[in-house]
Amino acid sequence: LPVAVMAARVLIEAGAASELIAAIGTGEARPILAHGEVGAYGALDWVETRAVKSGAGWRISGKKSLVHAAPFATHLIVSARTSGEPGSSAGISLFLVAPEARGLSSLNARLA
Repeated sequence: LPVAVMAARVLIEAGAASELIAAIGTGEARPILAHGEVGAYGALDWVETRAVKSGAGWRISGKKSLVHAAPFATHLIVSARTSGEPGSSAGISLFLVAPEARGLSSLNARLA
């Protein structure tokens, strides 16, 4: 529930389609936040992932670690830096990304 509330807020502020927001309420859409990075050590403003304008969209490059419930996501809310340096709270943007987006990969590891 906290993730759904946070996701709805982010989507509303971003002007997302009302159909997506309604789908979150019914459970049909499950956006998951992809923010944590290995070098962050818990610092929320440590974002090394970068996003650069590319044509009509954006190209995101970087790695996220431990994205909780990623296999169940219908959408990923990915934090990426559009300006500034890791450790600065300025320049962090959020992007709505389909889990099946071209170039996106994940590593699912299980502990034995």
